[in-house]
Amino acid sequence: MISGENSNRLHSDIDFVVPLSEMETVRTFLKDQGLYDQTHDSLFLSCNQEKIDFGTEVFLDGLPVSFTPFFEENNNLYQRDFTTADFSTKDSLVTLCLPNLSPEDYITAYALSDGQKLYCTSLEFVYAKKSRKNRPKDQGDLQKMKQIGLNENLLKHITDSFSSAVLEIKP
Repeated sequence: MISGENSNRLHSDIDFVVPLSEMETVRTFLKDQGLYDQTHDSLFLSCNQEKIDFGTEVFLDGLPVSFTPFFEENNNLYQRDFTTADFSTKDSLVTLCLPNLSPEDYITAYALSDGQKLYCTSLEFVYAKKSRKNRPKDQGDLQKMKQIGLNENLLKHITDSFSSAVLEIKP
């Protein structure tokens, strides 16, 4: 969307990151639209005894669309996510802690060609994450991000944060 070009790449899912404080708004919207499914809500997974919000997921024409919360605490950015047994070996709760990263490093606004603003994870964040995964399907995306232009200082800051990140997976 940011490049204004069709990547000709098939996407297997859509991920939305949401400030933790807005997750109930998301659930209300999904319920109002008739899309909400409690069986794909982290609050109701049997592995989530503490009922901590790791997000929710809906399906649009079979395509998984996830809404996962993030928040800042003690100068660290936390991103939560979850998997369900129908996509993984078992239900699990995932927390990524990125030290010394702020929401402003993570989320940014891009102006689209029609003048609308799109708020999403920064290109630098996506670039750092996709570079670490090093998947063949991401190579075109990485090249396009370089072509659009990356803030090298921000990219280094995010890359450094990823180097010290802590990933916790609770089954």
